[in-house]
Amino acid sequence: MTAKVSIVKGSAGFGLSVELYGNFPNLSKEEAVKLTEDAHQVCPYSKATRGNISAN
Repeated sequence: MTAKVSIVKGSAGFGLSVELYGNFPNLSKEEAVKLTEDAHQVCPYSKATRGNISAN
């Protein structure tokens, strides 16, 4: 996984925007999407920031 994190200015002040890029050469697209979605549900960073940052 590669993450591109940006600081953005919105109507409520400054915040974060994150773009995630995965490279799973040995998985089908469906398997890679499922793995990424499952990881997002259990990742402590995802849990801590859920609803607090803009995901692109």
